[in-house]
Amino acid sequence: MWFLFATSNMGKVRDLTRYLEGADFHLASPQQYSEMKKISPFQGEVEEVGTTYEENAALKSCAYFRWAGIPTIGDDSGLEIEALGGAPGLYSARYAGENCTFDDNIAKVLQELEGVENRRAKFVCTLAFTVSENDTTYFRGELEGAITETPRKGEGFGYDPIFEVTGTGKTLAQIKQEDATFETHRVKAMNLFRAHLQASHERGMR
Repeated sequence: MWFLFATSNMGKVRDLTRYLEGADFHLASPQQYSEMKKISPFQGEVEEVGTTYEENAALKSCAYFRWAGIPTIGDDSGLEIEALGGAPGLYSARYAGENCTFDDNIAKVLQELEGVENRRAKFVCTLAFTVSENDTTYFRGELEGAITETPRKGEGFGYDPIFEVTGTGKTLAQIKQEDATFETHRVKAMNLFRAHLQASHERGMR
């Protein structure tokens, strides 16, 4: 079975596709689905104007569901830093301004935390699974950590090079380079999603 993953971020697509190897369902990005079905690409952008991760994730899953007509996953994720009052949070992707790069965002965070002792942080991911106009279910995963003083790169994207995962001594970027199956915040949310699908399947067989 195919599900649409409502994102143009191929880093997210790679993360989840790699994790789902051997599963009984598959993810396609909008571009991949458009090419597979030979249909016109999704037009425009979905503006993330929600006030919660759930609202932003649903804005994407519902918009792409209307385009593709198949069950669609939307996600919204963010980095929440305790000393910054939970920032960048919902604005993680554009924290350094519109059209900023991952490096721009990292530089801004490190500058704001210069000299700050409390560097505790967490990654949050919410998945919205839309199967009809009036049926969306949510799944949330979190990953605890702390912000490093300098980037330690590897695999991954976004803030991964400056997010040291609690109890590992390594950044998420370094961990992803060594272990493609590591349980990130996004994978934790996906585990809940898979359990939901399995339970729905078992109910349908009764």
